[in-house]
Amino acid sequence: MASAVCIDIGSRSLKILRLENSSGKFKTTHFFPLELPPGSDYNKNPDLLTEPIKEIFKSHNLDRNNVVLSLPSQDCILREITVDFEQDEHIRKIIKYEAEKYLHSYPIEDVIIDYQKLSVTNGKSKLFVVAVPKKIIKQRLEILEKCDIDPLIIDLDASSLVNIVPFCAHLSQKKTVVLIDFGASSTRMVIASDGCIRHVRATRLGANVLEEISETSEEKISGEEQEKAEKENIDLDISNQLIVSLPAPDGINLGREVLIGSEETAQREKMQEVFDRLMREIRRTLLTLKVDSPIELLGITGGGSQLEGLPLYLRDKLRVETEIMSFSENIPYEGTSREEYVYSSAIALGGAVRALGKGTTGMDFRKEEFAYTNRFEIVKIPLSFLITIIFLVSLVLAYHVQNYRIKQEKYLKNLSNQAHEIYERSTGKVVKSSGSKAILKMRREMGLILDPDEELPEIPDGFERWRILFEAFQQARSRGYNIIIKTFTLDQRTCIIQGNLMQGQDAALDFIRQELSKLTKIVNAETININNQKSGDPRYPKLEREYTIEFSFKEKGEDEDE
Repeated sequence: MASAVCIDIGSRSLKILRLENSSGKFKTTHFFPLELPPGSDYNKNPDLLTEPIKEIFKSHNLDRNNVVLSLPSQDCILREITVDFEQDEHIRKIIKYEAEKYLHSYPIEDVIIDYQKLSVTNGKSKLFVVAVPKKIIKQRLEILEKCDIDPLIIDLDASSLVNIVPFCAHLSQKKTVVLIDFGASSTRMVIASDGCIRHVRATRLGANVLEEISETSEEKISGEEQEKAEKENIDLDISNQLIVSLPAPDGINLGREVLIGSEETAQREKMQEVFDRLMREIRRTLLTLKVDSPIELLGITGGGSQLEGLPLYLRDKLRVETEIMSFSENIPYEGTSREEYVYSSAIALGGAVRALGKGTTGMDFRKEEFAYTNRFEIVKIPLSFLITIIFLVSLVLAYHVQNYRIKQEKYLKNLSNQAHEIYERSTGKVVKSSGSKAILKMRREMGLILDPDEELPEIPDGFERWRILFEAFQQARSRGYNIIIKTFTLDQRTCIIQGNLMQGQDAALDFIRQELSKLTKIVNAETININNQKSGDPRYPKLEREYTIEFSFKEKGEDEDE
């Protein structure tokens, strides 16, 4: 069961997600959305991130070996350029030099470059190029190093959004879609087609613009208005209320203005302004974009996607079907922060999907001096276990091979001694050499000494004797006798058969002797032992009696009619 952890560090939030893949089924086991204190700057105070990351990984025992870090697009330089090459190996060699002319904020040696191929036309490739300042990568890696974490991959948040599309029921069925991550302080807009990035744009517009609007509204209350409010006893503590004058009922003197309306009305106006700003950015992006097929669906995610009425507003303005990115059915999560998971875990989830090798796209900014060098740590324990198993198996195998070699050497030595003894007794000669060659030499000389009539039976004759014996027993069994053979000893001259038969079936032995006596090559077939006691063999409970039959074969030259 494989697992991966993604760390998504935003401008005002930290999200850590652990994804598990079991037999092709994904499940989010841990999700931690943490808000950073307002006005905090983790660049100046890294402990704002290191302490919660350490605590989460330690208390929940998260794996540190398969971690991916997501970079926000607004911290990167995004460009689309065209190069005169199609092959990736050529593009990788020249991409840094080609991108240099498009980068004005940083020297080329101060950034890490990666790219995605958008299209190929007439031998030229259109590329989506991302340049990340090295100081940002260094700062992120130093934060994670304090947590004893060395991420395998540093990816772009836009790639993570695209990797979630196959898990969204409606988005996965469309060819070209727009993905909008409406965060607290920034918005990412990604146009994807067939699971690949086609365009990316990041802006500083975020859901926290609501706070800015509120502060601006409060600043509009001038000092004169404040003095007037105090004189006329008007309560200005509730911002953006609708102030009207109502006629006083007879006999009642109202000493102050009556406030009607509500904070809900003011909030609706603020959200309308936020929606309008977001719409302007989306239109600005779409007007400069050329796509091969029309946009079929717009997916929204991020904390700002929770603003009431946003999907309906975008659908009415853009005339494109709009919905919240719904991946929770295919990648379930049963934790306490389920609502936050549905709305704001897309980037962290997409990064974890990429780490498990299931992403459709992705970049990696662990290059040059930031290249990952500890990949062996991932396979160190399994590899050491495998090496140990191989060593133990080899050791056991070597032990058995050595024992077998020793046994065979003893057998060969014993055989050689017997051969020398027989040879010396038969010929009166002494063979001083030993080994297989000496045995073969003695065997050839012994073959010349032996009488041809005394030679062992030929192989066909041996098989013929087996056939004769088993045909006799087959005929006995075909007559309904319950008899078996447990031991069968056959040599050149005699045959001994031992087995079991059923109580009261002695006629089976008589029948077998008669059948054997009819054979021309067999003489003296007789039953030499019948044990009337129970055999005690649990395998044959019904065959209680034991028997032994012994007979001999006629030698060559004997009259077979006798």
